[in-house]
Amino acid sequence: RVEVALKTIHTHLFSDEQELELLRREVLAARQVVSPNVCRIFDLVEVDGHELVSMEYVDGATLSDLLRETGGVEIQRASDIASQFLAGLDAVHRAGLVHRDVKPENVMVTRAGRVLLMDFGIAKEAADPSTGSVPGTPGYMAPEQARGEAVDARTDVYAAGVVLAELTSGGGLADAASRKDLWRRLREDPPR
Repeated sequence: RVEVALKTIHTHLFSDEQELELLRREVLAARQVVSPNVCRIFDLVEVDGHELVSMEYVDGATLSDLLRETGGVEIQRASDIASQFLAGLDAVHRAGLVHRDVKPENVMVTRAGRVLLMDFGIAKEAADPSTGSVPGTPGYMAPEQARGEAVDARTDVYAAGVVLAELTSGGGLADAASRKDLWRRLREDPPR
């Protein structure tokens, strides 16, 4: 017996059937990603007219929760989290996928210390040219993603750099204002 988590696909957020079908294909492609550092996608199922993604159940906390609770992590633990997180991102890229929403809320740390990248290619609002919206989270978006241009693995690497900056921020990032200040500084005066 395996515990799974179910995530609902909100089909009403998609402007047409073609965008929804693209999402379905990405979910099915995500099943091919096998890594101890990526939340395993099992299947796309329909229950009572609702589309659901069945995935590995992860017992732990998000990296965002961890940073909020601790105010920061010491360098050895940060190194361990970063190496596992980046190994998961590499597995996603080797499968030919782009996550498009790398952020601390999509990185889980289990009670045993295993780090998993979550939610790639699923449960994201499709780009809507009429509103100018693009999938992703503004503070972590690479410039090309924010402009609504084509994205590739480099887009995720940019976002991973922002996550790592948060992870290693000495002062801690306990609230939204301190996170936004870090994002602003990274864009205005990028580290060398």
